[in-house]
Amino acid sequence: MFDKISDDRNSWYVETDLIPGDVPSGLYWRVKGSFVAYLTSMADGTCAISDGADVDATGLFRFPAAAAANPGPDAWTLRFGGTVRFSGHFGALAITVDRPAVELTPAGGSLSAATGKPDDRRIQLATLRPAAPARIGETLLWPPLVPILTGEGSELFGGAYPPGLELDPLTIAVGAASVEAASMKAAG
Repeated sequence: MFDKISDDRNSWYVETDLIPGDVPSGLYWRVKGSFVAYLTSMADGTCAISDGADVDATGLFRFPAAAAANPGPDAWTLRFGGTVRFSGHFGALAITVDRPAVELTPAGGSLSAATGKPDDRRIQLATLRPAAPARIGETLLWPPLVPILTGEGSELFGGAYPPGLELDPLTIAVGAASVEAASMKAAG
């Protein structure tokens, strides 16, 4: 399925029998499996990863953790690096998910990303239901979060998917020590 994904480094994958402490920190997301399958079936469809993003053989993208903070009870600010660019239809289809971020509060959350367009603005791709992580060893692991596409997210996909559509679930893993250090520094 992913023979058209370009990257100069070797791809990696998360084995299901790894203990959670062995999982590299990051945001793990397939984006929208049917979209990626459609894209990679096109003669000129490509998916390019860069800036630290990785993808495994099943199409699971990993955006590496860049910053994480716990500014309040059940509130999380999580930033990730890496870029995934989808293109096809001789340039008519061009979608970039760059440096995604997740904000979670007890009321809900959001998934945002830079679009990679000239103004490099961030858009809210999706909303998320509230969730709290479990600490497993030295890793904070969030349960699968289902992104619900927003109007801006729909526009990014050229209107092919309507607002309110569920994208593929995402999972987040970050080092507990880095969150604790960042939160203590912010508290003063």
